[in-house]
Amino acid sequence: MQDKVSKTSDKASKESLQEKPGDAEKATLQEAPGKRRAGSIAQRPEPLTISRGRKLVPNLALAVLLGILLLALTFWMTGFSFSFLQAPTNQPTLSLLSSSPSTIGSSIKIHGERFSRYAIVALLRDGQPAVDSNGWRLAVNADNTGAFTTTLLITPDWGIGNHTITGEDTTSHQRAVLVVLVESTSDFRGSP
Repeated sequence: MQDKVSKTSDKASKESLQEKPGDAEKATLQEAPGKRRAGSIAQRPEPLTISRGRKLVPNLALAVLLGILLLALTFWMTGFSFSFLQAPTNQPTLSLLSSSPSTIGSSIKIHGERFSRYAIVALLRDGQPAVDSNGWRLAVNADNTGAFTTTLLITPDWGIGNHTITGEDTTSHQRAVLVVLVESTSDFRGSP
């Protein structure tokens, strides 16, 4: 029986000494896939794999950022603006709080409503910027409801006749118009 065991072990040792040329390379590659033997054909290293969850987070963040940018660009291209910066859907109005007709040297009180909240409203007289007695252009600030009240002095350069007062909302560019009638002159004493 020992002869059979020794013959079997002798046979196994002979076979291991007579390996086929490619068997050693296969065994080395199976043991250490990243190691290469000198003289062997260059093989690609195994790619590093990242779990699917890790790739998903940056890709999802990138997709969300791209979507927000496209949405903002779309709103900008269509002229969309946020409602808290817009004037109400109703047109703004101007009304005269003083008695009419007015005279040169008197002042008129004007009230505006339905302008944009906190907007600057530029005042125009006959299509040109309205100016005060010092030559400064007139503009008023609307309050949180889009309303304002201001006083204009009728100077000699107004002349007699109808004059158009326009209030232009600098935020929404909507306009309101008021016609003021100036009649005969009174004793005007402006600044020298």
